[in-house]
Amino acid sequence: MSIKPINAISVTSLNLFSKYANINTINSNSITANNLDITNLIVENITVDDITTDNLTVTGTSNLNILYANDFYLNTNNIHIGANSGETSQGTNSIAIGYESGNLTQGQQSVAIGSNAGQNTQGSYSVALGSNAGQYNQNQYSVSVGFQAGQNTQGENSVAIGYLSGLTNQGTQTVAIGSESGSNNQGTGSVAIGYNSGNIIQGLESVAIGNFAGQNNQGTESVAIGGGSGQNLQGINSVAIGVDSGQNTQGSYSVAVGFQSGQIIQGINSVAIGYLSGQTNQGTNSVAVGFESGQISQGINSVAIGSGAGQNEQNQYSVAIGYLSGNITQGFESVAIGGGSGQNTQGSYSVAVGFQAGQNNQNENCVALGYYAAGTNQGSYSVAVGFQAGQNNQGTESVAIGGGSGQNTQGIQSVAIGYESGSNNQGTGSVAIGNNSGNITQGSESVAIGNFAGQNNQGTESVAIGAGSGQNLQGFQSVAIGSDAGQNTQGSYSVAVGYQAGQNNQNENCVALGYGAAGTNQGSYSVAIGYLSGQNNQNENCVALGNGAGNTNQGSYSIAIGFLAGETNQSENSIILNASGSSISSTNSGFYVNPIRTSSQSTSLLVYNSVTNEILYNNTGKSFVIPHPINSSKYLVHVCLEGPEAGVYYRGTNEITNNFNCKVNLPEYVQKLAYDFTIQVTPIFNGKFVNLAVSKVEENSFYVYGDNCEFYWNVYGKRFDIETEPDINNVNVNGNGPYKWIE
Repeated sequence: MSIKPINAISVTSLNLFSKYANINTINSNSITANNLDITNLIVENITVDDITTDNLTVTGTSNLNILYANDFYLNTNNIHIGANSGETSQGTNSIAIGYESGNLTQGQQSVAIGSNAGQNTQGSYSVALGSNAGQYNQNQYSVSVGFQAGQNTQGENSVAIGYLSGLTNQGTQTVAIGSESGSNNQGTGSVAIGYNSGNIIQGLESVAIGNFAGQNNQGTESVAIGGGSGQNLQGINSVAIGVDSGQNTQGSYSVAVGFQSGQIIQGINSVAIGYLSGQTNQGTNSVAVGFESGQISQGINSVAIGSGAGQNEQNQYSVAIGYLSGNITQGFESVAIGGGSGQNTQGSYSVAVGFQAGQNNQNENCVALGYYAAGTNQGSYSVAVGFQAGQNNQGTESVAIGGGSGQNTQGIQSVAIGYESGSNNQGTGSVAIGNNSGNITQGSESVAIGNFAGQNNQGTESVAIGAGSGQNLQGFQSVAIGSDAGQNTQGSYSVAVGYQAGQNNQNENCVALGYGAAGTNQGSYSVAIGYLSGQNNQNENCVALGNGAGNTNQGSYSIAIGFLAGETNQSENSIILNASGSSISSTNSGFYVNPIRTSSQSTSLLVYNSVTNEILYNNTGKSFVIPHPINSSKYLVHVCLEGPEAGVYYRGTNEITNNFNCKVNLPEYVQKLAYDFTIQVTPIFNGKFVNLAVSKVEENSFYVYGDNCEFYWNVYGKRFDIETEPDINNVNVNGNGPYKWIE
């Protein structure tokens, strides 16, 4: 059936009712009626330019495909479409479309579209779109869009968009957008955007944006942005930005920014910024900034800044700044600043500053400052300052200051200060101060002070003070003080004091004191004291005292005392005392003195004055003084026997018991030492007179013949002849004083 176009329909009441009829088209320029009721009508199209009516009721119609009206006026300004919609106390200019929508006390200028939408006490200027949207106590100026959105007690000026959004007790001036967002007890002034965001008990003025963001018990004035952020028990005034950030039990006043940052049990007042930063058990008042910083069990009041900083078990009050700094098990109150610093197992109260400083197993109470400083196994209470200082296996309570100082295996309680000082295998309790001092294998409890001092293989308990002192192969318990003193191969127990003293190949148990003293090849047990004393090739068991004394090739067991005494090629087993001011040397073993004072006495012997400690020359003979054996108030003076030959003697007693003879044995060496022997025998009186005779000395023995008796015997021999009366013009007399000799 079709109603043809007409210009106007004007009636008091217009009922279009056809329970079973179909109307394809209604065309009219104008419909005016006090009541317009369309009931159970199937219409394809209704086209009207103007519709004016006090009440429009559309009930039970179907296929109302198109309703055109240029102007649509309701004299009471209400629209309610649907069974029981806008039924009781519908406000002015309100719209209720759907079963029981706006049913009871719908406020003015409000809209309720959908079954039960705005059903009971919908506030003025509110909008409820969707089944059960804004169903109970929707306050004024609110918007709820979606199934059961803002269903129970939606606060004024609130917005709930999405399935179950703002479902129950949505606070005033709140926003909930997304399925189940702000679903239960969303606080005043809060925002929840995303699936399940701010779902249960969202705090006042908090923000939750993202799926599950701030889902359960989001604290007052908190922010959660990102899927799962601040999901469970987010504290008041906290911020979580990033997927799963601050997800579970984020403390009040905390900040978590980044994927899963502060994810599980973030402490109050803490900060986690970066991917996985402060992820698990971040302590109160802690800061973690950077990829995986403070990721697991970051202690209270700690700071981790940088990718991987303080990543695992950073303890309380610690600081880690830099890539992987304090990465694994950083101790209490420790500090790691720089990439890789304190990376693995940094001890409590330790400090590591610099790239990879204290990187592995830095123990408690340590300090490592510098690139690679104390990189591995730094001992407790140690200090390493400088590039690669104490880099590997620095001992407990040791100090390494300077690039490469104490670099490898520095002993406990040792000190290395200076570039590469104590660099390799510095012994326990040793000290190396200066560039390259104690550089390689410095012995325990040794000291090297000065550039290159004790550089290579300094012996145990040795001392080298001065640039280059004890530089190479300094023996144990030796001392070298002065630039280049004991520089190369100083023997054990030796002492070299002075510039270049004992410089090269000073043997064991030596002493060299003075500039250049015993400079080269000082023999064992020798002493050189004075400027250039024993300078070159001083042999063993020598003594050189004085400037230039024993300067060159001083023989073994010799003594040179005084300026230039034994200056060149001093014979072995000789003694030279020189106060003459000019050089004295010897070519033979002996005792050389210059000068010696002669006395005014008429005798010519060398005598000793015990009061003045003076040796005097007099000509009374070769005397010597010994203590008096029976009178302590006197001396006993003896004089040497003189003769024109170099002789020896032997004496003794023996006895004839066979009334014939007896054999007398001399020392085995006698015939190798002397010749031209004479023998004297004297019988000891026994009551009778006895005549005795002797044989010659042969094979170191002789025979005495006679009757039985005891006797004394003396044997004299000649060692060599001497010229007893030389011509003065043919000989050279040496010596000055009581002892003179001819060459």
